[in-house]
Amino acid sequence: VNLGIGIPAMCADFLPDGVELLYHAENGILGFKELSEPGEGDPNLMDAGGKFPKLVPGMAFFDSVESFSLIR
Repeated sequence: VNLGIGIPAMCADFLPDGVELLYHAENGILGFKELSEPGEGDPNLMDAGGKFPKLVPGMAFFDSVESFSLIR
C-alpha cells in the first residue's frame, strides 16, 4: 500500500489489530511494515515523507524510476 506523504501516511497508525500490510514509499522502499519511534530511526533509511521505516526481512530497495513504474 502506498499511502502518500503527509496526512494519508498517518492512516497506518490506526490499523485495527490483526491487519497486516506491506508499505511502499515513492523513493524506492517496498515491504516495510512499521516506522521507528522518534529518535530511533536509521538516518540512512528514510521514506519519502521523512519517516524512518524499521528494517524487516524481505524489504526491497530500488531507484525512483522503478518505484514510480510500480505505482503506475
